[in-house]
Amino acid sequence: LRAPSPASKVLWEIEGKRLRRSAERYLPHWQKFVAPWLEQKVTPRPHHFEASFGLPPGNEGPSAAPLILCVDGVEVRIGGRIDRVDVAEIEGGFGFWIIDYKTGSSSRYTGGDLQEFKKLQLTLYALAVESVLFAGQSARPLGLAYWLVTDTGPKTVMPGSRQPTTWLHEVG
Repeated sequence: LRAPSPASKVLWEIEGKRLRRSAERYLPHWQKFVAPWLEQKVTPRPHHFEASFGLPPGNEGPSAAPLILCVDGVEVRIGGRIDRVDVAEIEGGFGFWIIDYKTGSSSRYTGGDLQEFKKLQLTLYALAVESVLFAGQSARPLGLAYWLVTDTGPKTVMPGSRQPTTWLHEVG
C-alpha cells in the first residue's frame, strides 16, 4: 500500500473544504425551496434519488420501464436517471417536483429554454415520473427545478420562479 503523494494530500484537503462549503449552503437552500410551499400548507419531501427509467440493467440498481412517446405511428423509447423527485400530499393525490442538480451558473438554466423546447430533460423527466414511476396513481407535477449546488441553490424554472406554487392551484 502506497502512501499518498504530498500533492494528492493537498488536493484532497482542497476538495474536502469545497465539499464542506457546499454542505453548509444546503440548509439555507432547502429553506428557500420549501418556503413558498409551507405557506400553502404543502410539505415537500425527497422521495426518489437517482431514479432510473428505461435503462438497461446494470450496477446502478433497478430501472423502471422506459417513457414511450407515440406520434403518427412512430414510437420513441426514452430512458434516463432523475437526480431527485420530491413529493407532497395535495388534494386528490400527491404532487411532485423534478430536481436536477447542476454545478454551473444559474444563467445557463432558464424556464424559457423549457417553454421553447430548447431543453427537454426536465420536461421528459416529469412525463416519465407521472406516467412510468407513478403510473396509475393520482400524481401531478408541481414544479421543475435546477438545484445549483455551488451557486444559489434551487431555481424553479417551471412554472416560474416568481410564482413557484402556480401549478398547485391549476386543475387538470
